[in-house]
Amino acid sequence: MPTRIVLYPALVTALVVAACAAFEPGDLAPTAPPAELATESVPTEPAVESAELEVYLVDNPAQEGLTDVFSRNLKSGEVTYLASLENVYGGHYHGQELHRGSLYVIRRLGEPSTDEDWTDELWRYGPDGQGALLFSGQAIDFRTAPDESYSAIAYSVDTEAGSAFRLAFVGPDGGLAHGINEVLFNPGYAFQPLEWTGDGGQFWAALQAGPRPMAFLRITPGSWKLEVFDLTALSLGEYDLNTQTARLAFSDYPTMFDADSAAQFAQSQTTVTLWVLDLNSNQMQTIATTTGRPFGPTWLSATTLEYNHPEEEGRIFTILE
Repeated sequence: MPTRIVLYPALVTALVVAACAAFEPGDLAPTAPPAELATESVPTEPAVESAELEVYLVDNPAQEGLTDVFSRNLKSGEVTYLASLENVYGGHYHGQELHRGSLYVIRRLGEPSTDEDWTDELWRYGPDGQGALLFSGQAIDFRTAPDESYSAIAYSVDTEAGSAFRLAFVGPDGGLAHGINEVLFNPGYAFQPLEWTGDGGQFWAALQAGPRPMAFLRITPGSWKLEVFDLTALSLGEYDLNTQTARLAFSDYPTMFDADSAAQFAQSQTTVTLWVLDLNSNQMQTIATTTGRPFGPTWLSATTLEYNHPEEEGRIFTILE
């Protein structure tokens, strides 16, 4: 029988203070593109599911400071040139997305180590070949819904309490739809955007302590309801979140960064347990146990969970109702 675990202590007040209110007009940068950049464009191409494509950057060999942007079809291997852009932030871990033929890309103006007024900009280059500035701020991180209805943009601000993150939702034309003025949390935690559900109906983010999420946040556009799922009571190591069903597959296999630690843990024969937690109902189900080995849980669908066999080599799966 599934066991029930309650995961809502005082995290909402202790770790997160969220004021869900519209920004003042001065909080947002202008959305009209600068005249000197308005002529940049992306060649029109048929809409392709973004999950089938990856975007990658190459320094332009002919002009310093110019970056060539390409997409690669993961099924066919076909490579398509998209654009050549200035000031692309190539060092960002998630600086580009492609949706329905539209390229979203972060550009950085200035150098944080030497320029107090440095800024990041999120641009959209649509299938019609036109570029538009959607948002500007410092330390931007973003996720765009698959249907392009909204882009969720996290960015850093300085407050009396120290550095904090704000979260803005903008439409494909750059218009502000909603803003969470402050998301303040323990300075040891980081705010991590995760993903939209496939229909764009919900947006998920996390509060991280190193590699471990301490809480998940779920925001529903339209009502702009903010939900906080506290994870601090869990022995959470490896995990995979199914955002469609709000199910978290996780084990207590510890996070390790070198082969020696993993070998020592394997020799210890410590019991490792794989669970699935339904964040909506707070019901937790034990899936399997093993000794000294990771499970590597991966959701294949809304109900199918794949993981390492607990007793031998290879992968198996479990179907959950």
